[in-house]
Amino acid sequence: MLFPRRFAPVLTLACALLAAPTARPAAPAPSPAPEGMVESPCPPPLAMPPAAFYYWVAVPGGDDLAFTRELFARQHVTVLPGTYIAREAHGVNPGRGFVRVALVSTVEETIEAAQRVKSFAETWAAAGVRA
Repeated sequence: MLFPRRFAPVLTLACALLAAPTARPAAPAPSPAPEGMVESPCPPPLAMPPAAFYYWVAVPGGDDLAFTRELFARQHVTVLPGTYIAREAHGVNPGRGFVRVALVSTVEETIEAAQRVKSFAETWAAAGVRA
């Protein structure tokens, strides 16, 4: 698996953390990596996913921090507050009032999580929670 060269230190650390005390079969010799890329020194299962998909959702009432905490407490679904991702500029944080949902699980688990988020958001909005 090829990774951008800038990930080399992280890959080395990850390999050390994932190293099993048992012997592993030798991996086939890698072909030369393209310019700017480095071959992962780790055996599977460490692999870069082929893609990731993030969905930004507006939070009813605008309090992304409270929404995130309560969503996890009540529905056991983890999202990331937009406030944590965006950088404040000129007194405005463009991520405030949003949460980022990472669609990284199976389709079935993603659908279940989406249904939990929808149910929670409806309850949250009905309660009139405001930032």
